[in-house]
Amino acid sequence: MANPNPLQFMQQVRAEVAKVVWPTRREVVLTTIMVFIMAALAAVFFSLVDFAIRSGLTAVLASLGRFLLKSGGQPSIPGTDQTEIGAQRFELRAVFVAAGASGV
Repeated sequence: MANPNPLQFMQQVRAEVAKVVWPTRREVVLTTIMVFIMAALAAVFFSLVDFAIRSGLTAVLASLGRFLLKSGGQPSIPGTDQTEIGAQRFELRAVFVAAGASGV
């Protein structure tokens, strides 16, 4: 396609802009209002979802805390004993050192 000179280019641009159907002021105002309404509805929806997730997690963590307090504060979940965790860390360090990894 040949490059038109600047005068032809501007004439073509004006011709294309003349073909555009621009919205009326009323359409712009209504569309803007609709955007604000949808944004407000989305904000309310996500606030409710956030509240539900936060409440659910708080309830789960609170019940887990009560469970641990009833058991004398000692974790009764298998694999969470501190001596067992320390032994596992020691074993992992030994594996890394044996493999030649440094900085562990």
